[in-house]
Amino acid sequence: MPPMSVGSQGSRSNAGSRPASHAEHKSVASASSARSASETQSQLMLQVGIENKFTHRAHDKPRPSILNAATLSSLVVDDELETLPMDAITSFGFNSQADYEARRMPTDARDPEFLDKVSNLVLNNDPRVRELNLSSAGLQDSHIPHIADALALNTTLRTVNLSTNLLSDLSVKELAAGIKGCPSIRKLDLAENSLGSRGAGYLSTVLDSKTSLVGLDISVNLIRDEGANAIIESLVHTPHQPISWLNLSENSLSDFSAPSIANLIRMSANLTHLDISRNDFQNDGIRVLADELALCSNLRHLNISNIQLDSNVVEHFTLSLGQNSSLQTLDMYGCMIGDVGGTSMCRALATNTTLLKLDLGANRICARGFEFIADGIRMNTTLKVLKLWGNKFQGECERLISALFLNDTLIEVELTGCELNPDQIRTAEDLVRKNRNADLVKGQGQVDIWKALRQRDALLEENRQLKEQVAKLSKKPKSSFPMFTTSQPEEKVVEEEPEPWWSLKSLGHLPPWLNSQTNELPETLTEGK
Repeated sequence: MPPMSVGSQGSRSNAGSRPASHAEHKSVASASSARSASETQSQLMLQVGIENKFTHRAHDKPRPSILNAATLSSLVVDDELETLPMDAITSFGFNSQADYEARRMPTDARDPEFLDKVSNLVLNNDPRVRELNLSSAGLQDSHIPHIADALALNTTLRTVNLSTNLLSDLSVKELAAGIKGCPSIRKLDLAENSLGSRGAGYLSTVLDSKTSLVGLDISVNLIRDEGANAIIESLVHTPHQPISWLNLSENSLSDFSAPSIANLIRMSANLTHLDISRNDFQNDGIRVLADELALCSNLRHLNISNIQLDSNVVEHFTLSLGQNSSLQTLDMYGCMIGDVGGTSMCRALATNTTLLKLDLGANRICARGFEFIADGIRMNTTLKVLKLWGNKFQGECERLISALFLNDTLIEVELTGCELNPDQIRTAEDLVRKNRNADLVKGQGQVDIWKALRQRDALLEENRQLKEQVAKLSKKPKSSFPMFTTSQPEEKVVEEEPEPWWSLKSLGHLPPWLNSQTNELPETLTEGK
């Protein structure tokens, strides 16, 4: 039952004061049917895409609006959340209407049947429904006990998304008990709620026993240092913890939690994605993290955007970045590193051999720092994406063009809002496009080589099987039972008696009148004899 709008509430109050006419009944019915049709159409119009868990939720970078509580439950492929429109479900061989009913999520917590719908959806244990997406559904603490009880009896859900609601620490206590009973949950999203340090403590009890959890997103809350330390301590001291990505963005963290985060980077063998952006780290905390960054070998993606870095800290951080051997993506958007940071980044780009994507947007880098970054691009051999948008370079980019002419790995350079010469920007884009096309051709060539190798392996296997069949047919079958032997009997070899001394056969000459079979003389000769 859809929530009632303000206009419908007014019509209902007027109808209570006086009896409504037939025309009014007809108009209200048509308006309600139009509303239901529009809501159904909005539910069915889904965008196809993958949700990025590490995009910011409440700052300048827009977050793609792909999944929400008003859409159908998505068909999940492995660990990526892909949504399909209604007409695409039929192409998978399913009954579209039945799948629509099975995958329909409750739209609003104000619906009187909301809890029943959620409970039925979770308790059905339908293997096709692998995500419980109640983001932006208006959930409150009173709804969580019923949802937690249903989760404790479920064995198929892999993702629970309760982001952008009104949940507090009390609801997390109830939710933790339900998540412990569901062995299949791998991702938990509690971002943009009202969780504090106490709620983070309740959540840490789940991490102590939940060995199947891979991803945890508690960004845009107020867990502070106490809550972050409790969660990290549980992750560090739990053996065989498979957690691979952790989002602690915008939680008012300070330098007191920096040693715990560094310890997590050091001790966790599976942690590959870490987001600590939009927190209150100062120079000491960043130094601690930088020291660990130089030695870590597992971390692949790090987001420290919107954390202001001092000039001394920038030099220390870029030095560690140059020594790192695992990081592939680094987001430093809005860190205000300035020209000093651009100079230091030149040395990091010259020595780093693993970084693939670097975001230096909105860092107040001017012309001097831009020239040093161009020199780093010239010496780097692995970087593919470089974002410099929002910096005020205010000049020529001839140095960048010469660097891009020598670079053969960059396929994307973002220079929007840098106040550069438009003609030179187009030239830089042409050089980057050259690398992109070469990369596509190289990738297609690798695909062709892979297909040829697969075809060769298939032919070799077929040839081997044919050889085995020929070898089996050429061998005579041997039976272990002599009476049932299938082979032909061997011919007996008759030994011939030695020839007599007087036989002409022994001399190699046989007269025509001599019987070669009996070695006897003819009768005419014997009679005369």
